[in-house]
This record gives sequence, C-alpha cells and structure tokens, in this order.
Amino acid sequence: MTLTRELCRAVRVYLGLNQQELARRAGISVSTVRDFERGLRVPVKQNLLALTRYFEEQEGFDLGKLEAAFTRSRI
Repeated sequence: MTLTRELCRAVRVYLGLNQQELARRAGISVSTVRDFERGLRVPVKQNLLALTRYFEEQEGFDLGKLEAAFTRSRI
C-alpha cells in the first residue's frame, strides 16, 4: 500500500479531521501533513508509516480497500 498525498487528504477528510488534528493523532508535525498534501515534499519513511499506521488503526477502516477504490475512481 502506498500512501499518496491525494489519498492522505481523502482519508483525513473522510475521518473528519483537519491537518492539525491528524498530525497530533499520528504524532507528526503539522507542516509534514500540510506539505505532503500540497505536494511540496514527501515525508520521511518514519512519518509515512506513522500516517499509515494511524489510518489503519481506525475501527473498521481498511486503507488497502480504500486505496483500490480511490485508484479505480481516478482512471
């Protein structure tokens, strides 16, 4: 599973979080989330893992299935 900036934003919005809240819950900086979603930089591996881990820990949430649906909708 690859967390793209578009998928990150879509999941964050789906979960009803702003960038500050996602950063706090994932244990990373707000600038990391903001810059990733804007396409200004790709987070270091540790921060990508923190985001992915946070998303996957949400009850009933399957990031892999969402990624597949998101990818299909963009084709």
